[in-house]
Amino acid sequence: MTLSGVSSKGKSSVMIRTTVRRCASFCLSVQKDVLSMVQTFRNRSGIPLPSEWFVENFKSLGRASLPLRGLTVLTGVNSAGKSSLIQSLLLSAQSLGGEITLNGPLARLGEANDVIRSGSDGITVLSYSIDEADGKESHLWEFRIELTADKSSLRVSRFLILKDSLPVLSATT
Repeated sequence: MTLSGVSSKGKSSVMIRTTVRRCASFCLSVQKDVLSMVQTFRNRSGIPLPSEWFVENFKSLGRASLPLRGLTVLTGVNSAGKSSLIQSLLLSAQSLGGEITLNGPLARLGEANDVIRSGSDGITVLSYSIDEADGKESHLWEFRIELTADKSSLRVSRFLILKDSLPVLSATT
């Protein structure tokens, strides 16, 4: 596991798995903390909402971007990926507790390999961005989680926070 350039080579595999789980839990909690900070900052003018949702290699979707402004209407032909896009949002929402929950109260997605698009590099990306503006400055925050299949579950293999396209936090396992 590598976290901000610190390597844990030489540790036993049990220790590494435990550290990876803790890192994934930490990454998800940092995501909530940063969102909370942004929300506190923006409460003067309104609650900050994600401005865009991005998915890559999720179920049938190769790449999909969904702008989230005002009223968002999702239309398309059968098997275009509308349900997959919604399921990616539900997966993210039901996994805020610290672990990736494939089969939870909001969505039942089956096995880990059912979620990762077949023929892809084995990494599924869930990402969203928030526009932050205070009248003088404008910033774009992006929260990116990369998931890989680990036997019967998904695990966070990389977590990245960007502000104006520059990394603020990066954690990889």
